[in-house]
Amino acid sequence: MDVFVLLCCANGLPAPETEVLFAPPRKYRADYLFRQAKVIVEQNGGIWKKGAHSSGKGLLRDFAKSNLAQQLGFRYFVFTPQQMRSGEAVEALKEILI
Repeated sequence: MDVFVLLCCANGLPAPETEVLFAPPRKYRADYLFRQAKVIVEQNGGIWKKGAHSSGKGLLRDFAKSNLAQQLGFRYFVFTPQQMRSGEAVEALKEILI
């Protein structure tokens, strides 16, 4: 099972849905969705090297996805893989989700 999902459950948060299409007909997927709270959590790796989230095209796609999610009423959070595994992301979400 996903470490972030396990950390959420272990800390009293609801288990998020994973890889959820959130804005049909757009193909945007949320890495993690807390549907009842309308919270999306994205994990962006590869920020210190050339990757999908650090190229110009990738950044523009991420901006459009984030903006659309917020226009649809979602709160949108972005964390690194390290923040997701360490529990830092869970701590940041506790006030919102509990």
